[in-house]
Amino acid sequence: MGRGFWIGLTDHDTKNSDWTWNDGTKLQSTDRWAHGHPNDNIPPKECVVYGTRGWFGDICRNSRKICCQKHTDITVNEGESVTLTCLVKDMHDITSLYWTRSVDGTSVIVSEYARGGNITSHSLVFGHVKWTDEGSYKCNVKNSSGAMLTVETRLFVNATNMHPCRCAYKRKLEHWGSKLIQNRTRRELLKELESELQKMKKDLEVNKTQLSSSIRKRTSAPDKRKSSETIGLAGTTFICIVVGLIILIDILTIIKFLTPPITFCIHKKMERDKTKSRKRQLRKKIFQKLME
Repeated sequence: MGRGFWIGLTDHDTKNSDWTWNDGTKLQSTDRWAHGHPNDNIPPKECVVYGTRGWFGDICRNSRKICCQKHTDITVNEGESVTLTCLVKDMHDITSLYWTRSVDGTSVIVSEYARGGNITSHSLVFGHVKWTDEGSYKCNVKNSSGAMLTVETRLFVNATNMHPCRCAYKRKLEHWGSKLIQNRTRRELLKELESELQKMKKDLEVNKTQLSSSIRKRTSAPDKRKSSETIGLAGTTFICIVVGLIILIDILTIIKFLTPPITFCIHKKMERDKTKSRKRQLRKKIFQKLME
């Protein structure tokens, strides 16, 4: 097999053939193995070596040279035109071609301003690149044999009117900057962003009753001066006297209002009692005469 070199492909589970590249992606094609490989008898894990007859497995701790994929970096100024070329070597009999994009390891959508990037037009073209287009772009090519080939290109954009931002807000700007289509009216943009605006409005709403200004309005400031205490005591006494007089006047008014009806009721009751008493005496006299 020759010496060969490591290509960054490892089988972490020899029983289930879990072939994984160093970037975490799984092996898609198996047509590059040398005869008799892969060999599942190399525990605990097997690393892949590229030799003159193809790929073959070997013990990972063996010392070999390493073959690395070199990233293509493109740096442009904001507003310039840029073309990302798909540098996959074998472009014969391809069945699909598409571009993907990631920023700081997070997958994001490719800008709708970009043209091409498909099976008929391989390159991805930006007429006027924006700082929100920055990121790592991968050209993914699949051929008729089912092999998936990927080449990565990193795009850096020098933004002259945008201060560098390393926060989640930048991710939102990149998301909407790549999603919104050019030449939309204000009404169309508001409709597109309605759900996001409602969410932002809800997040920014505050309970006014919990604001410090509202709390201060309902709270008296303490004043420990002797003169302030004296004035406060005098004011409290005056208020108590006024309130007491008002209550006393109300009580007297109620008594004055209720006295005639009560007196009338008592008088009526006394008359009824006298009438009953006279009737009893009359009946008693009549009874005595009858007995004689």
